[in-house]
Amino acid sequence: MRIPLKPNDLSEPAETIAAMRKRRGGPLASLDRILLNSPPMAKAWNDFMGTIRGDIMVDARIRELVICSLAALHSSDAAFNQHLIAFRKLGGNEMQASALRDPVTAVGNRALFPGLDRAILALTVEMTRKTKVSDPVVAAIRTAFNEQQLLDLMGLISAYIMVFRFLGAVGFAESDGFPE
Repeated sequence: MRIPLKPNDLSEPAETIAAMRKRRGGPLASLDRILLNSPPMAKAWNDFMGTIRGDIMVDARIRELVICSLAALHSSDAAFNQHLIAFRKLGGNEMQASALRDPVTAVGNRALFPGLDRAILALTVEMTRKTKVSDPVVAAIRTAFNEQQLLDLMGLISAYIMVFRFLGAVGFAESDGFPE
């Protein structure tokens, strides 16, 4: 890794570390230990991702659909496998799981994904590969989502693009698992 891990037993900054442990429900993740090289970044990241993971109006199954898709688009098998477990628990089936390994193709798979899922997959792909998303993709999601839900979905996708890009920049290895 390009940025070293802080020790598991780090005690300062106490408030930030306590908040990280609370959000994680236990020990610090490797990502937390990287972020603690910059306490302001660690605090901001934990607050932001805590909101993204727990407070926005995105259904948990959709959240996992998005994260699995982003993991595939960023070639992160560890993240894909971790979030696939949650996706399955939330109703995703084996055929969908297999199709999500190629989100670009999954966008057009009418047999496995209902219209809203395909629109969300299209938004995820477009936000990852382009700087602007197409009006038809947004319009397809607007049929089922209100303004807050749409904004929250876009925020979720953006946040996890950030996570994957950050992990790549700091040199996080797949063998280290996915440190959400």
